[in-house]
Amino acid sequence: MNPFSRKRFYPDRDQLLLLEICLLRDPDAARRAWKKWKERVNLDDLDPSCFRIMSLVYRRMIELGIDDRDAGRIKGVYRYHWTRNQIAWRGKDRIVRALGELGIDTLLLKGAALSRTVYPEPTTRGMHDLDILVPVPAAEAAMALLKKEGWIAQHFDAVRTIELFHGCSFLHPEYGELDLHWHVMRSCCRSDGDAELWAAARSLVAEGIRTKVLCPADMFLHACEHGMHPSPASALQWMVDATFIIRNSSAPFDWARLVDQARKFRLVLMVRRTLRFIRRHFEPSIPAEVIRKLAFTPTAPRDHIAYFLAGRLEGEEGLLHRIGVAGGHYLNLTSGQPLRERLLGFPLYFRLLSHERRPWHVVFNEEVRILEKTWHDNEAEFNFRARRFFRGQSRPHGGLITHFPRERVRQFYPVEKELGSPFRWSETEAAIELAMPAHPHVLRFALRPFRDLTRLFEDGLVMRMNGHPIPADSFHWQDGFLYCSIDADCLKESGWQKLSWTIRPWPAPGDPRQLGLPLSRLWFYRGKFVPKPRA
Repeated sequence: MNPFSRKRFYPDRDQLLLLEICLLRDPDAARRAWKKWKERVNLDDLDPSCFRIMSLVYRRMIELGIDDRDAGRIKGVYRYHWTRNQIAWRGKDRIVRALGELGIDTLLLKGAALSRTVYPEPTTRGMHDLDILVPVPAAEAAMALLKKEGWIAQHFDAVRTIELFHGCSFLHPEYGELDLHWHVMRSCCRSDGDAELWAAARSLVAEGIRTKVLCPADMFLHACEHGMHPSPASALQWMVDATFIIRNSSAPFDWARLVDQARKFRLVLMVRRTLRFIRRHFEPSIPAEVIRKLAFTPTAPRDHIAYFLAGRLEGEEGLLHRIGVAGGHYLNLTSGQPLRERLLGFPLYFRLLSHERRPWHVVFNEEVRILEKTWHDNEAEFNFRARRFFRGQSRPHGGLITHFPRERVRQFYPVEKELGSPFRWSETEAAIELAMPAHPHVLRFALRPFRDLTRLFEDGLVMRMNGHPIPADSFHWQDGFLYCSIDADCLKESGWQKLSWTIRPWPAPGDPRQLGLPLSRLWFYRGKFVPKPRA
């Protein structure tokens, strides 16, 4: 199995095949990976992380001489990323030039730097914004310049973020997004650490402008640190970045510096496991001695906690998770300050982190409501499972709709949250594939109460199992859940069972989408629906 201990840090089987297409040195092995990937994946269902690296896949197809009927579509994605990269630079070169004229040093981070240093061509490293680093003392002057040029800060108090965060995002009505950084590492806002990174930086000319980029070892460290922060679109990109940094650096890779910097920035766990994964799958030239040195490096309990929290899957991040991540970062940031100052400063920090303009007491009251709702949901789930256990009935399967394998869910909108609970709107036509054997089953739906759930069938809801309509009298409401009885005649003897439905769209104010069912959880269990006895 994969060496990573947290699920979000490593790819599933389909994603690993896509990485093999991009990164395997052996052409024959890469072609075999392509064949397996195409047999398993529908291009219409690519997740954001796979779509992000498809321009690199297209270039690899050309190198391998792969002739595929979908080559034209993948070339279209390549052209899309070429366009996005041009837009990412538009209007921002003048900002970099203006900063230089003010005597402010600049350093390009992430896509802007990687696309011009380690990738075979800029388009194979997609970008959607530009990341610029300036020294901490110059951050406020850089913000003033951006404001003068019509850029709008995405924090309600941008100047206060200088002492609390690593950077701030700015938007322009014509030129898109620019991220201004004053610390390299999001998880470690230390000026002394940044000074070492600036000292080892290398010169680069991009778009006719002289600037800087991190040295290869620091660039690899930054890619690993970036991978610890959840982003559905970057779930694979950071791993490709890390591999290309090792493989395509213009100078010999400084392994000793990487080990030293990983220790200083408390990133030993992430760097070690990343190196181990890349060495196993794509780059056996990585020295085993480097991994051994990192393995014998002591790591503090808080580093393990940070790594654990960073690896939580989407949909697992509740209030405690958010407070844990924010609290850990805040404690590192305010190390050495008096306890009273640290306690009084945390509310502002959390508000800025959440982009929350409302007063602290309003946010606190909302979080209390989230806790109450979470407690109620957990209590209902416990009672439901306990009743089935004591009756000797089968254990429910399924769960959060956000956790169903992406290839088993069709025609759903992205994950949203309501009072901390993740859910997904379906389209007016949607389907889910379930691993149910051919026996009578009961489906249990948890729906968010946005539309009038008591009128679902009046709103034209029709559900089918493997194409067989499910009669309306098979549905029952109980304890706020919708239950549906499924006969064995509707189920196939083997393979995935397809549950599908159609419903008239629900016109939510200000939302142009064709909204169907607001589904948060789905369970299925063997047996028949047994109504709860009335009190």
